Amino acid sequence: MASNRKNVNLFYDNLELAFEKYKFLARRIFDVDETGISGVHKPHRILAEKGRKQVGAITSGERNQTTTVVCCMSAAEDFVPPMFIFKREPMNNALEKNGPTDAIYRSSKSGWITEELFVEWLKHFAQCVNASTENRVLVDLEYNKIEVTDIAELRRTIASLPKKKA
Repeated sequence: MASNRKNVNLFYDNLELAFEKYKFLARRIFDVDETGISGVHKPHRILAEKGRKQVGAITSGERNQTTTVVCCMSAAEDFVPPMFIFKREPMNNALEKNGPTDAIYRSSKSGWITEELFVEWLKHFAQCVNASTENRVLVDLEYNKIEVTDIAELRRTIASLPKKKA
């Protein structure tokens, strides 16, 4: 969505209506983002003796291996355990060792999130925050990054989430 005045005003008008209707508390408002983390680093500065002719640097032997992490936090600073997406096929369970509690670990050919992985993360999110039609949450998603192409599938997933018992 383009960030022009009309779209920004529409966003805030809809946000205001949602707040008026559902009276969201800070712990029920979430922001979701994904980021790529590279295991490859480039040393910026290397210290060596003055006059030394050969200076080596140690870097990772891997090239272009990006791990995607889907992170989510509420306005009250409550975190949802992240999803890690590794670039590999098939998934190696050793990559889960010593990771965050309750995080989920998956792989994809590109190392980036796919529509299927996003739906899986959405179910993980709903379970972690106890989301239901009676216990609503407001979630800020960045569709341009997550690349959800089938909004109907997203709606079906949300509709299939368990309803909170009275």
